[in-house]
Amino acid sequence: MKLFYAPQSPFARKVRAAAIELGLNQRIQLEYAEVVPGRPNSDYGQNRNPLRKIPALITDDGETIFDSTVICEYLDALAGGGILIPCDQSRRWRVLTNHALAQGMCESVILIRYETSLRPEPARWSV
Repeated sequence: MKLFYAPQSPFARKVRAAAIELGLNQRIQLEYAEVVPGRPNSDYGQNRNPLRKIPALITDDGETIFDSTVICEYLDALAGGGILIPCDQSRRWRVLTNHALAQGMCESVILIRYETSLRPEPARWSV
């Protein structure tokens, strides 16, 4: 498998942590993908993730999976299932809800970072 990632991405770090927890990290080859606002990466968008976000995973079968939540669920299933995301319905929904909360928090942090470091100061929203 090949994981397209950037070390600064909390989403890519989440996938890498999941792979370690599941004992799959040795099966994943890492490939850096530059996905930065203002720097188009059309090759990545056309061939890996049309949303131009990281991470993206190429499976052993050559399929592309993107979105860290989907990749983590794929890795969990690959490791036998029910390890990271419980099969028991009540626990499953609690874990997935917490996962959505973590996703939203990461997205907010990234938006704040973009606002404070990439947007010209006179055009910034106050945070």
